[in-house]
Formats: sequence, structure tokens, C-alpha cells
Amino acid sequence: MNGMTMNGIMMYVIWLVGPVLQITLLALMLHRKLHVVFPRFFSYIVFQVVKSGVLFGIYRYYHQSYFDAYWTGNAISVLLSVTVMDEILHSLLESYGGIQRLTSLIFRWSCGLLLLLSIVNAFSTQQSSSDRVISIVLAFDRSVRVMQCGLFFLLLVLTRLLRNCWRQNVFGIALGFGLFASIELILVTIVMQFGDRGAAVISLI
Repeated sequence: MNGMTMNGIMMYVIWLVGPVLQITLLALMLHRKLHVVFPRFFSYIVFQVVKSGVLFGIYRYYHQSYFDAYWTGNAISVLLSVTVMDEILHSLLESYGGIQRLTSLIFRWSCGLLLLLSIVNAFSTQQSSSDRVISIVLAFDRSVRVMQCGLFFLLLVLTRLLRNCWRQNVFGIALGFGLFASIELILVTIVMQFGDRGAAVISLI
């Protein structure tokens, strides 16, 4: 009983820490007027806070609907993270007009192609409709995380080439995305390889 109580408390603490940190970040962005500079990132964080609150309520009171709500929220999160990556690239290459437009175009077409490949791959296998949705989200999620890691390493290269690049706000956003993407990529790969085994531990991480 004590073990279950402690596990329950730990889950609630972990569930609460994320939104608290995100709300703090939103407050800092509003205070420094960074929500005007990075509107997509600001919207992404707002969505994460709202999603956490909604999922928590569904988990407590409408447990049977949690599966659908979780994967719907996860799919929207992945799509929003793509828009944030586009915003990061736009900010990084702001001084290079032609390169900026070309990079943005290539990035958007790449994302569209990856999403299409994820959908085709999911429908080419014998799965139920809900499993197909999960496969699409996981496959596209993994592809996006790979690109986020690549963007992070690109930024590391730029810090060597461009002075004071690491002092820019965009560096902090890309750094956070890169670290988050690395962990998410490992966990998504584990889920895709081994299924639901250890799902509780993976979810906790």
C-alpha cells in the first residue's frame, strides 16, 4: 500500500513539474517580450501546458478516453514542433536571405515527404485503425526528432564559426529541443522495436 502510495505521489509530482517549468518559461518570455520574437515556440509551450492539464483531467475522470486523447495530443505536439524548428532555422539564417529561403523550402518539403512516408508505411501493414494512427505518429515523431538532433549539431558547428552565436536566445531553444529530441528518439525507437513492454517506465522517463 505504501509502495503504491509513493508511486502515485511520484507520478503526480512528475506530472506537475513539467507544466510548472513551462508556465515559468512562458512568464519569462512575456516579461522579456520574446513571445513576439518566437511566436511559434511560445504557442508550442502554451499547447504543452494545456495538453498536460487536459490529459491529467481525462486520466483522473475519463480514463477510458485517455488513449485517444494522448495520441491526438502527441500528434499535434509533433506537428507544432516542426513549425518551431522552421522558426529556429529562420532565426538562425536571418542574415542570409537566399540561403534562409532555400533552407526553409527544403525543410518544409522534407517534413511533408517524411509525413507521407509515415502514412504509406502504416497503411502497408496489417493493423487496426488505432494502431495505424500510432504507427504514423511514432514514425513521423522519430523522423522529426532526428531532424531536431541534426539542427542541434548544426548549431554546435555554427557556434564555432560565428562568434556570440551561443548567446542568442535561439541557441537556448535549439539546445533544449536537441536534448529533448535525443531522449525522445531513444524512447520512441524502443517503443517501435519492443511494443508496449515497459510502457509505464518509458512514459515515466
